Amino acid sequence: MKVNCFHLDSTSISSTEIIPFDVRLCLVDRSFSDNSSKQSSSSSDSSIRNKSIDIQYYRNKFSLSIDDYTSSIIIDDILLTLNELKSHIDNYLPIDHIELIIDSLTTYVLTGNQQLIERTYEFILKYMEKYPQHSSIFYSTYIKCLLSTNSIVFQMAIDHFSHFIIYFQSKSTELFSLLLKQGLINKIDVTSSITQAIRLLNLHRYDPITYTNLTSTTMTTTTTND
Repeated sequence: MKVNCFHLDSTSISSTEIIPFDVRLCLVDRSFSDNSSKQSSSSSDSSIRNKSIDIQYYRNKFSLSIDDYTSSIIIDDILLTLNELKSHIDNYLPIDHIELIIDSLTTYVLTGNQQLIERTYEFILKYMEKYPQHSSIFYSTYIKCLLSTNSIVFQMAIDHFSHFIIYFQSKSTELFSLLLKQGLINKIDVTSSITQAIRLLNLHRYDPITYTNLTSTTMTTTTTND
């Protein structure tokens, strides 16, 4: 089979006719792409923030009072709303928003059923983990749980004692004394909770941020040693 080859003699093309590769053509496209990406990212961040600042929606959802006779439908709705609000913590949930719903959160850990209490603790702990500098807003709420005469509420409070003591380090003496006192009143052994709390304080040297990053590892180690 015969193949025809085409030979290009570079000497036959004048220098003025040679069009050099212009890197600027690529830079324009790349610049446009980068700008579009940045605009998209900025728009996404803005959208997240705009969604998260609608705290009045959540405040209204949490406005219903609850007691032992509250229907499961209402409780389920509160759980769903609480979980939805929890998803905003990593994005944007300032302290002034928490101030608007702190009374509702306090009500949930004091009078809710066991599932609602646990979910509320999960919300609170995640918020403190993300914003340890604002932990003090939950101090009064936690004290009320330790002072509760409801055995379930008190038991769940001491179950989370080792987590809260790290964030309330300046009040550690007061908290240890209160836990011992309430343990005697409620006839519940709080020795293991105190031991675990002291161990965590010694391990993390009162550093909420370090504790936050190593929570799962520490809790696993502590459980194993116990």
